[in-house]
Amino acid sequence: MIPSYKKIFFVLVLSNGYTSALFADEIIEDNVETVAPKLQTNFFKTRTSASLDEEKIEASPSLSQALDGTPGVGLQETSRGGGTLFIRGLIGPENLILIDGLRFNQSTFRTGPNQYLDTIGLSAITEVETLNGPAGLLFGSNAIGGLIHLKTESQLFRQNKAAATLGFNSGRSSVFGLFKTALATEKATLSLGLNYSREGELTAGEGPFLMAALQEDGRFLGSSFERLGWSLGLNSRPTKNLRLNARYLGSTISDAPRLDRIGAGRLRIANNEDHFGYLKAILAGPKFFDSATVAVMFHRTKESQKKIRCKKIAGHARDIAACASSDFREITRTQENRDRVTTLGLSTSLRSEFSSSLSLTSGLDIYRDEVASEAEETKNGVFKIKDGNFPDASYNTGGLFALISWEFYSNLDEVLELQGGVRADWVNANAKNVEGLGEVDYSHIAPVGSLNLSYLSEDLTSWLGWHQGFRPPNLAETIQLGDTGNFFEIPNDALSPERSNSFEIGAKYRLEKVGNLNGSLFLNLINNKITREASTFQGADVVDEKEVRRRVNEGDAYYYGWEASYSSRPIAHFSLNASASFIEGAVSSKNEDSDFDGGILHDLLATSDQNYQHARRLPPLSYKVGVEYKPSTFRIAFWIAGNGAQRNLSLDDRKDLRICEITPGQLNKNCQGSDGWATFNLSAATHFEKLDLGLGIENIFDERYRRHGSGVPGVGRTIFGHIKLSI
Repeated sequence: MIPSYKKIFFVLVLSNGYTSALFADEIIEDNVETVAPKLQTNFFKTRTSASLDEEKIEASPSLSQALDGTPGVGLQETSRGGGTLFIRGLIGPENLILIDGLRFNQSTFRTGPNQYLDTIGLSAITEVETLNGPAGLLFGSNAIGGLIHLKTESQLFRQNKAAATLGFNSGRSSVFGLFKTALATEKATLSLGLNYSREGELTAGEGPFLMAALQEDGRFLGSSFERLGWSLGLNSRPTKNLRLNARYLGSTISDAPRLDRIGAGRLRIANNEDHFGYLKAILAGPKFFDSATVAVMFHRTKESQKKIRCKKIAGHARDIAACASSDFREITRTQENRDRVTTLGLSTSLRSEFSSSLSLTSGLDIYRDEVASEAEETKNGVFKIKDGNFPDASYNTGGLFALISWEFYSNLDEVLELQGGVRADWVNANAKNVEGLGEVDYSHIAPVGSLNLSYLSEDLTSWLGWHQGFRPPNLAETIQLGDTGNFFEIPNDALSPERSNSFEIGAKYRLEKVGNLNGSLFLNLINNKITREASTFQGADVVDEKEVRRRVNEGDAYYYGWEASYSSRPIAHFSLNASASFIEGAVSSKNEDSDFDGGILHDLLATSDQNYQHARRLPPLSYKVGVEYKPSTFRIAFWIAGNGAQRNLSLDDRKDLRICEITPGQLNKNCQGSDGWATFNLSAATHFEKLDLGLGIENIFDERYRRHGSGVPGVGRTIFGHIKLSI
């Protein structure tokens, strides 16, 4: 077969094939862009994935709220302004966030629920794609649960464009706005964006108390905060075979409170500042390669966490409302920790198609973090400077990979494809003057493999895959000392990386007169699972009323479950949509849990004679079902969204006030977990030539609920809406 060198796409930069809804017309084509969608389509088409379009993003005040309800992805909010996504039961740095194919994760990401996804401004984001399951071969360490890929505009346009969106949400007492524009010339497009949201006190539904900060009238005390984001981008085309892209995104979150321990007289207030930018060159190659891409990136975060202690009576806050509002008359102690992380990165990729059925993609990426921290404390009127969360440290990661794609059978519209590859990941960390350890210097290197067999036809895509993942311990686990939320943690530089082997079978089936049906079954086996164990600090097992813990490789873990979704073909302009997902998980443990009941596959999957306990914060069954009526440019939708009850708790879950608080600051010793809930919702939207309008009601019956493991209640009956003007 004659070699073909006319198809070009880049494995690390998946954004090049996307056309935004706002700027869909008058796009300038070139050799670099015309075939870029093939990578995006093939990679995500043969895995369990979902896509969020620009319309949904623009109508949401944050990325976590926009992604809420995605199959296999669960939302948990420890604090306002900080929604965190579970992917197949894993959270925090076990999932990887990318912006235009470049790593957003940093080495200080907290390993539980964290706010980092919501620090990304919305003004430049045109699409979000989630991938369920490990993606370590192409994207490197951390992607053992899944991938969240944020895409910005990469096209060039023939004329200037602009759009503005304003929205509100009554239950969150929020208003938000977004403005974006594109200024076009023949060979370049300059894009600008700005977004802002102001959220006041959240109002929950009617029902019994769930948490200390929740008042009888449903007000969630002290829950106001602000978010600001801005962006600048330049897409240029010096020649038909060369594309240059540059992008900068900035954002701040101001005064976001964490209130789950307010009953115990403890309050946290977070301030985040984020700057992310890159330069990227994509070259259509000569005969010896199809495309070459080089990207350099910069990422700096500044995070401030103010910890406030209030006066207490009988073990709980004396005045919860005054403590939530940071009334100085109630404050006995404040401590502010400030962390600064600076990341520099390089990503390169080379791709060749040796024939119409065989291709090779290889690449290299390198990232380096520099970390600095400081802290100050005021206690009983006495001010002093303290050590921060981290000593000065550096953290280096990188990897080399190669992926082969082979269409070994092709007949008309049927294709059998085999994708396989290997990656070598490495990490090195160095820090001086670590409490109890002195100088810390550790390195890890590991191979990662992947093999995926898929069948593709006009109506059916099915796959059977094995994918490995690699997550080295980060600095939050190895060198951090102090109060991390629920515990007082001490450093441990002897941790080994987590390794995962994931197996998945799935299909996407299009029935001509019925609709689209998607489903998958998965099993994820994790070795060297990093958990916490009881420890001591300077001879004490409790410091500042927090149990002392350190991170250890507890043993093995397993997660298994299913995901399914269905969307019908329109009948008389009506269509039905439904999705659901379920996961079960357990972790081997040195401590016996008499309440652990395993599961239908436990005896098969348990790999040691150790005790097991349920995985921490395991998401419950989630579901969403709705009907939509769309005769033309008008759309009305009704849907029910909810979670089942979660009774499978880990030992640490039973000590978590976000799950087991019974009275302010006090744990229920007979905690049974989280109850199930469901909300009924209605929305309507219409589109004119240059105007879009949307209005809806969330939680129509005003149910009071809380997502499992969340420190923020669900919103009560809420009216929401937005208006968008395009010129």
